[in-house]
Amino acid sequence: MGVVLPGGDGGGSTGRIPPAGTPAGGGSGGSGSGGASTSPAINLANLPVTGGLIGYQVNLLFSLFDILSQSSMIYVMDSNNFNTEEDVEYDFKVEEFEPGNEATIHRVLIRYRDLGQVTFILAVLSADKPNIDTTQGTGNAQIITIGNNGPNNTPTRKIYTFKASVKVTTEAPQVKIFRKALSGPLSITKVKAWASYGDGDII
Repeated sequence: MGVVLPGGDGGGSTGRIPPAGTPAGGGSGGSGSGGASTSPAINLANLPVTGGLIGYQVNLLFSLFDILSQSSMIYVMDSNNFNTEEDVEYDFKVEEFEPGNEATIHRVLIRYRDLGQVTFILAVLSADKPNIDTTQGTGNAQIITIGNNGPNNTPTRKIYTFKASVKVTTEAPQVKIFRKALSGPLSITKVKAWASYGDGDII
């Protein structure tokens, strides 16, 4: 598999990943009891990660084929860029209750990482409320702007909690988030909806 190896002048040269068990430096295996010095084919510490492990922050390149334009392309995924160039929709689970019964979503908590200011729409949709209505007090959606919680309106990269004031009574509600392209970096870690059903609250 061909890879690009960085050069000293900032450029690169094409090389190959050695197979597992290949002696370090390209030497041959020794004889006798000493054996050959080997290096692994892939160093797991150098792989890009998205969780709590330590890894290098790199761009991932994918080769794609567009069936509409019948053309090949290279797609770059920037692991540090949360401000996407496309419109994005996040769909969360449908809250299921007894068939035919309604529940009231009266609070939605959003936990997010502050990477900068971002504006998006949080909506509670269902079969009988499929459209987004941001009318304050009666609508099923809210326009939200969060981020830049640091000094002089700067991002802190810390995790914060935002309480959305959406109140909707419906059957099988579903929380959705919509954001326009380039409307700011959005990094959500958790969404939780509180609903009233029957004699008390459920989560």
